[in-house]
Amino acid sequence: MKANKLILFIIILLISTSGFSQDRNTRKIGGKCYHIELNLGKLIIKEDFHIDSLHIKSKVYKQKISSKIKFQKSKNKIRVDIYFDKNKNIMMIHVIEQSPTFITYTEAKKYTSIYFKKGNNINERIRYRIPFQIVESGIATVYPDEQYGCNKNLTTLYLEKLSNRIIEKVKE
Repeated sequence: MKANKLILFIIILLISTSGFSQDRNTRKIGGKCYHIELNLGKLIIKEDFHIDSLHIKSKVYKQKISSKIKFQKSKNKIRVDIYFDKNKNIMMIHVIEQSPTFITYTEAKKYTSIYFKKGNNINERIRYRIPFQIVESGIATVYPDEQYGCNKNLTTLYLEKLSNRIIEKVKE
């Protein structure tokens, strides 16, 4: 009986610490990106280009590419920030999408963050910032993409591919 409790305790301990380890890596990457943001340095180049039906305006810094993207058909806009480590490996892709449905609420946004370690995707986070006026109005928050008009096709996989295309384009 004591052996079963010990095994169960070890399994729970291993599961919980592995989750905290991933969260620790995510926080560490977020901290590095915060310091990059504080010390952007000199703007290297501004680019204005198209990829498919997207109009993209990018600013390139030593460890960051910041892009404002406008979808030609829907007129929706997103901002994509790509952060690099000192070896030019992607550390994080951070995307902000303003809710087109609640455009008067500037804080109604969807935040997508994709974290990388040595070029490999290690974590993804999608958060919604929902103004209290919307929450208090009784509008359900079960399916935020649909209810707030966010583009459900902006998956983390799509955003990762788009970011790689932006990186290639600004390198040209």
